[in-house]
Amino acid sequence: MKKWILFFLLCAQNSAWAQYYQGGHAITKHLKAGAFVDGYYAYDFDNPPGGSVPYLTTPARDGFNVNLAYADLNLESDFVRGRLAVQGGRAVNRNYSAEENTNVRFLQESYVGFQPLKDFWIDTGIYFSPYGMESFISRNDWTYTRSMPCDFSPYYQLGVRMSYKISDPWLVQLNVMNGWQRITPLDHSKSVGMSVAYTPSDVFSLNYNNFIGKESGEMRFFNDVYAKYNLTSTWQVAAQYDFGQQAKPNVDGFSFWHGGHVQLRHAFSKVISMTGRMEFYWDADQVIVATNTSDGFKTWGGSVNVDVQLWKGFLWRTEMRGFHAQNPIYTNNTGTLVKPDGFVVSSLSLTL
Repeated sequence: MKKWILFFLLCAQNSAWAQYYQGGHAITKHLKAGAFVDGYYAYDFDNPPGGSVPYLTTPARDGFNVNLAYADLNLESDFVRGRLAVQGGRAVNRNYSAEENTNVRFLQESYVGFQPLKDFWIDTGIYFSPYGMESFISRNDWTYTRSMPCDFSPYYQLGVRMSYKISDPWLVQLNVMNGWQRITPLDHSKSVGMSVAYTPSDVFSLNYNNFIGKESGEMRFFNDVYAKYNLTSTWQVAAQYDFGQQAKPNVDGFSFWHGGHVQLRHAFSKVISMTGRMEFYWDADQVIVATNTSDGFKTWGGSVNVDVQLWKGFLWRTEMRGFHAQNPIYTNNTGTLVKPDGFVVSSLSLTL
């Protein structure tokens, strides 16, 4: 199988180079450098021991912290593209904690791609995954913190992706990767995933993504679907629903989990906007979220987020967010497990 994949890539690459030279066109390279830093102050109402906010990537800790900082180089041309980005911050430490090689956490993306045929791209390396409507980079989202379904699905992957724009509204993508958010492979098995994006206009978009592969020795199948719709020029709504199943070890049957969220955003002006969110996540068998309790992770939540664009590239965001679990899974300042949790966080981010 590996030989056939390599043969296909070599043929596609040779065909692309031949087409390029026959056309007699020069590659127009555009190399751009950038940087981003996101700092915050957070206060968890449960005052958890050690200041660590549980189950979330952002905020990972109480107090003043750097959530994410990175510097990158981007290459975009008619024929080749790529991105190299190095990163650090509390969110990085939390999100990459499962990687055995701690050095890889400093690479946010490191990939290169080429276009062997019109509207057909092949990229390989470390790149952001397609799962979920929210980005690892906070400025790209409607809310400062990411919803539970997005936080509990892969943010990055190492592998090969092949994307083809069938027509203006349709884009399909095939991924072959090391596994579920994994740079350092645990074994020689590979996972696959397919993505379909339908964007008929700037007003509406619909996306579907899946994942098929072995995790912890058991087969996992995951589905992710989300949509965005502009109700008016100032009102926007978005929704996401995830569903997964994984074979139970040593017994017959499957474990199931699912989660979803709905967001409503209103722009009062070009400077100020507000977003409300409702969400839930249900993982009774703790396939994705480990609580070390008998009833697993069953939680509802909501948040309100206010954004102020102080000036271009400088964003101030404040968010209040609360959770209520079906069973006690959050720890308060006395070390007691409780059902509710909540926090307030305020951040300043700068994009260069």
